[in-house]
Amino acid sequence: MPIPLERVQLAVNCCNSLGLDVYCRYTNAKPQDNMFFSPFALATALSMTLAGSRDATAEEIMKLMHIDRGLFETQGEMVELIRYLTSGEIPLRLATGAFVRQGYRPTDEYWATVRRVYGGTVHEVDFVEDSETVRRQINSWVREHTDQKVKEVLTPGAVTSATRLCIVNAVQFHATWTDPFTETELRRHEFHASNDDDDGSEIEVEMVARIDEYGYIVDRELSFTAVEIMHKVGARVGWALR
Repeated sequence: MPIPLERVQLAVNCCNSLGLDVYCRYTNAKPQDNMFFSPFALATALSMTLAGSRDATAEEIMKLMHIDRGLFETQGEMVELIRYLTSGEIPLRLATGAFVRQGYRPTDEYWATVRRVYGGTVHEVDFVEDSETVRRQINSWVREHTDQKVKEVLTPGAVTSATRLCIVNAVQFHATWTDPFTETELRRHEFHASNDDDDGSEIEVEMVARIDEYGYIVDRELSFTAVEIMHKVGARVGWALR
C-alpha cells in the first residue's frame, strides 16, 4: 500500500516543532552544553503517553506537540511516519518499549494501541522492590536495540519505587555518506572545550577536513550554523553547530 506522504509530512511537522522547542529551551538554559537528541523519539514517546491521557493532561501534551487535530488523526499520522521510516528505503531501526510496574493495569485498549500503532513491546517489571535492577534492565534493552551505541539512557535515580510506567524509544540510523570521508582527510586539531568554568581549555582531537560544496545556513537569531550532507539512500542529515 502506498504511503500517503501528506500525512507523513503532518507528523514530521509535529516532530520538528517539538524538536525546535526543546533545542531552544535547553540551549537557553545551558548555553555551554552539547546536546544530541531525536525529535522523532521524543514525539513517539509523547504520542504513546497521549494515547493513555484524557482531559487537561491530553490538552497539555497536544499543546506541547503543536497538535491541533484529534487524537485519532494524530495516531494515524504517526503510523504513516513509522511505516515510512521502517519501509526499508531509509536505514533506520526503531524500537519502542513500555516497562510497566507489576500489578499496574492500563486498559487493554491502551496496550493494543501501543502494539498496533507504535510497534511497542510490553514488559512487566518490579519497580517497587528493585528499581535499580529495572533501570539496568532498561539500559540493557536500549543497548541491544542500538548496537551498543547508547550505553545509559537512564542514570541512577531516574526510576524509583514510585514509577508505574516507563516508555522508552530507541532510534538507530546507520548509513554511509554519498561521498565518504577517508582516512587521508583526517587531521589532528586543537578543540576548544567548554565546561562549567568556561576556562577555554584546549584538547587535541581528530577532525575531517575537506573543501567542497554543501548546503549551508547561518541563523543569527538562534545563534547556530548548519551544514547538510547527503547519504547514499538520499536522506539528508543536517548538522547544527551552535
